[in-house]
Amino acid sequence: MAKPPKLGVIVGRFQTPELTQAHRALIDLSLNNDSHTLVLVGNRPGMAPTKRNPISAESRMNHIRGTFPSIPNTKLIIGIMDDHPSDVDWSDGLDIIIRDEFRNIYGYYPLSEEVTLRFGRDSFFPHYSGRFRYRGELFQAENGPSATDVRKKLIKDIDTQPYLDGLPWDLNVGFMMGAVYTTGKQFPTAYPVVDMI
Repeated sequence: MAKPPKLGVIVGRFQTPELTQAHRALIDLSLNNDSHTLVLVGNRPGMAPTKRNPISAESRMNHIRGTFPSIPNTKLIIGIMDDHPSDVDWSDGLDIIIRDEFRNIYGYYPLSEEVTLRFGRDSFFPHYSGRFRYRGELFQAENGPSATDVRKKLIKDIDTQPYLDGLPWDLNVGFMMGAVYTTGKQFPTAYPVVDMI
């Protein structure tokens, strides 16, 4: 009997100039164990960059694709998952994306056992209430730094190393390092509003 098709789904912010060890290991886990891998990059549409979300979704998608250049687009599918204030509505949106991507690949809608949600620490899974919630698989990463720690270290390193000695450098990584640094060094901003009655 043939093994049923399997789609591994990873949702994350990936807000670092380079993928962390945990990011890479989680994607590798899905690539090695699932027929197809769907990576969805969290996005805050219409919002300005912040310290927590300094890098655009498009830059992060391009970087993930560039990190796995030998994996065909049909095996590693990268898309955007917009944030939503309601966890229920966000979960429904994720289910629609999973269903549609699965149908694009296999020609039919998935049974719940054909999809595995792969997640790590501080992930989307506790907020997810959708159809595939019983198909979650926690990934325990090695003791590597979190993406927040990577961003904080980057800001400190740039402040103390004026010529960026020893830091990785290519155009995309350099651009994303600049985005992290710029948003990390911003002063708080006040947004005046007027109540209309």
